[in-house]
Amino acid sequence: MRKLIYIYLAALLIITGCVKDHSRAPHSEDNSRTLSVKGPDDSASFTAEGTGQSDTEARNQALSEMSRRFEARVISDTYDRTSAIVDAAGETFMAHIEDNIRVISAVKLEGARIERTWFENEKGIYHAIAVLDRHQAGENWQSEIKDIDNKIEGEFRLLDSIDSKFLKFGSLMTILNHWIEREVLVSRLRVLGFSDTSTRSFDIMRVFNMVPQIKAGMLVFLEVTGEYGNEMENKLSEALNKAGFVISDKRNKADVLITGRVEAGPVELNNPGWKFTRARVSLTIVDALTGSAVGEVSDDARAGHTTYKEAVHNAVKKIAVTASEKLIEYFQ
Repeated sequence: MRKLIYIYLAALLIITGCVKDHSRAPHSEDNSRTLSVKGPDDSASFTAEGTGQSDTEARNQALSEMSRRFEARVISDTYDRTSAIVDAAGETFMAHIEDNIRVISAVKLEGARIERTWFENEKGIYHAIAVLDRHQAGENWQSEIKDIDNKIEGEFRLLDSIDSKFLKFGSLMTILNHWIEREVLVSRLRVLGFSDTSTRSFDIMRVFNMVPQIKAGMLVFLEVTGEYGNEMENKLSEALNKAGFVISDKRNKADVLITGRVEAGPVELNNPGWKFTRARVSLTIVDALTGSAVGEVSDDARAGHTTYKEAVHNAVKKIAVTASEKLIEYFQ
């Protein structure tokens, strides 16, 4: 699976290597907390061309093509730079990091604009050139990297003072998510021709080492009341187990308490021969050590069937899936 991902990314990098560059960029001074542009081949712009049956369509295509090329190169660069750390940390973080890299890299390009458009009479189509000014786009991202570094360093300072396993796990995941966001920002700048000269006081491998240790020793207690509570509990337990969390049937031994209620009621719709119902679930996440409610998850869904019993079963099944997804997303 890993090999296929990197082969795919390598192909993307080759395909996107045709992006055009113009005009030499001025050198910027080195700074321990910023990135600088270096080298005689650096340029001030990053361009892409689009075509269409109208001027508007050509403009939109040019901006879309620029975003596509830029995102592909950012994803490739981020994988290349972080693969050694992720591989060393193991498969636990693989899906989480890959998903986050793609989500964070898919952004509207700041500083992108249409430089010029023209109509080609022979083919009857419009052309547009989109331009991304490297320095204009880079300024905000450099500032964001500094802010993220400060957030990460702040979380590290608090980490050792947290006694709760659950709250410590949450702090570690916050650091990890900030780090992913940071590395994507660095890759954006690298794709624009900047060189990374930043220094960091934190050790990200400490997070990769601590997360699985705390996760393995963090017990989760589930209690969902209501007529369909057992069915909901089973689905939630299955999802949490699959995500690597340990379920405990002893409330007084647990580090995390997830309690709630599921209900279902009839819905009147003008559809002869069918019965409809709406199911609702509401869950509260509590840190057992402090007794503090730290999060909530709720959802509802409607379903139908020829019998009311099956309609209820289908509705509960729906919200069990979506509530499980929301719960895992909260933990991560």
